[in-house]
Amino acid sequence: MSTKASQKGTKGQTPGMTTIRERLQKAISRLVVFSIIPLATLTVILNLSSTMRTLEDDMLVVAEISADRIKEELRVTTTIVSELGCSYQLSSPVFTQEQKQQYINQRVEAYGMVRGKLIGANGICAYDGTDYSDRDYFKRSMQGEVVVSDPVIAKTDGKLSVIISAPVYADGDKNGDIVGVVFVVPDPEFLNDIAAAVSVSKNSECYLLGETGITIAHCDSAIAQEQKSNIELSQTDRSLRGIAKVEQKMMTGAIGYGTYMKGGTITIQAYAPIEGTNGWSVAVNAPLTDFLGSSVVCIVIGVAIGAAALCFSVRRAKKIGQAIGEPVAECTERIRQLAEGDLHTPAPVIRTQDETQILAEATAALSGNLQKVIGDADYLLGEMSEGNFALTSGCAEAYVGDFQGLLESIRKLNHKLSETLNEIKTAVGQVSLGANQMADAAQGLAEGATDQAGSVEELQATITNVTEIVEKNAKALGGSYQKAMDYQQQAKDSGEEMKGLTDAMQRINDTSKQISDIIGEIEDIASQTNLLSLNAAIEAARAGEAGRGFAVVADQIRKLADDSAQSAVHTRELIETSLQEIEHGNQITDKTAEALQKVVEGIEDLANESKKAMEESKAQADAMMQIEQGIEQISTVVQNNSATAEETSATSEELSAQATNMNELTAAFQLRD
Repeated sequence: MSTKASQKGTKGQTPGMTTIRERLQKAISRLVVFSIIPLATLTVILNLSSTMRTLEDDMLVVAEISADRIKEELRVTTTIVSELGCSYQLSSPVFTQEQKQQYINQRVEAYGMVRGKLIGANGICAYDGTDYSDRDYFKRSMQGEVVVSDPVIAKTDGKLSVIISAPVYADGDKNGDIVGVVFVVPDPEFLNDIAAAVSVSKNSECYLLGETGITIAHCDSAIAQEQKSNIELSQTDRSLRGIAKVEQKMMTGAIGYGTYMKGGTITIQAYAPIEGTNGWSVAVNAPLTDFLGSSVVCIVIGVAIGAAALCFSVRRAKKIGQAIGEPVAECTERIRQLAEGDLHTPAPVIRTQDETQILAEATAALSGNLQKVIGDADYLLGEMSEGNFALTSGCAEAYVGDFQGLLESIRKLNHKLSETLNEIKTAVGQVSLGANQMADAAQGLAEGATDQAGSVEELQATITNVTEIVEKNAKALGGSYQKAMDYQQQAKDSGEEMKGLTDAMQRINDTSKQISDIIGEIEDIASQTNLLSLNAAIEAARAGEAGRGFAVVADQIRKLADDSAQSAVHTRELIETSLQEIEHGNQITDKTAEALQKVVEGIEDLANESKKAMEESKAQADAMMQIEQGIEQISTVVQNNSATAEETSATSEELSAQATNMNELTAAFQLRD
């Protein structure tokens, strides 16, 4: 059965198409490969990453601890030197230079140091005469610093030594003046001993780097003694470029971690700055192979297990693909035959007791059911295509599931077409009758439209006459409005002139009041003149004969004063009368101005009303013109209606003929009751 199934499966296969068996085998193989290999790779990566991260953290801790240890060692030494600089014996002039040097030697020996000296403020050692004035540590200590110098080759013994200097204060008072510098030289190997004591693996190393990039201490003291700089050597030696990059970062004073190649092996290095020094850093390095022994074993075991699992999975994939692919291929071939219209070839028989057996049985049921359904549908549709709608299905039980919709659709189609044809028969008769009636109605409509056209023409002529009358009224109202505007302007001019008259009478009134005031002054002058003539008469009487002539003159002056007073009184009365008349004239002028203002307002209202009437007449004229245009449109529509009615009549006759033809066509169908 497997051979036959394989032959059937490949018989209908399109060239270049992959079978489901091959796809299953490839899919399972890929699934296993893409699961095991990434898992193994991820395991290796995570193992290495975890190891490297732990190693990095541990080495950084070691580097920081080493830096702290060196800092504490240096702090102890600098404290000793600082206390030595505050000693009274070193600054007091009571002690000789030999006594001071002896005191320094005692302290140096007590703390296990190599030697020490006292330098004066001029940079000269008074004990042996050596000049230290150009040394950096001397200059800085004279400024008050406690200095730890970079290791230098000592001239006395040729060893790499560190010099620690401190200022010497007068009378041992730190707030006093600096009178010199004291320095000591610790054991040259103490930094190398600290580096040698640091170990993280079998082949690890520890060394100190100075501010200039020179190795100042190393677990191998011979390397420190060489005073070499990897940064400078890397310019000519390419193998040192990796460590040179790491040491360049160390010189910045940072805490960090780096890797580089050393002797063909990956080397990891952690570094940290040493506080309290002039830019020193401590580094701890070790080959990576010292830490990856267990990781390599785990990687090898994981690869072996993955390879074994891969081989086993590929073999199982082939068997699973064969067990599933062959039955599916047989069922696929039968379904392909169904798709090509073959309803009679038997379906494959499979006894696998799984889903492939269910697939084969479903394929057989599908083939048989399709044969019944399609045969019955072919019969029903064939009969209806011949015009026979009075029929029923011969195997309605075969229409199961979604096939029920097919049978129901055929039934609905049958009933619908039968009902439609019956309705067409009925409608054809009604259309024929309605067409005749419509033809008669269209003829009557055409005649009525002709009469309406005549009436519309008469109405149009009447509206034209009314429009001309309205336009004449509008022109007449426009002339009235213009005259009213002229009268309004004349009334405004009269009002302005009346205002000028009022202003002139006001000025006369003001002038009369001024004249009245002048007359009052004349009366005062006449009164004073009369008084003066009286005094003159009195004086003339006293003078006797000598004053008689003066008395006559005084009498004449008195008469003149009386006459002036009477004339002034009379003039005052005339002016007062004039003022009263002027006041009366002002009142009359004000009333006249008010009357003129009312006339102006009335003329203005009349002009506005004339303007409104003129605008309304124009609007009426425009409306009449629009009505005239509308009548013209109505006339056109009526004429079109007349022509359309005649066309409708002809169309109705043609429709009646078509209805008769359709009735003859529907009579050929055999319809359901």
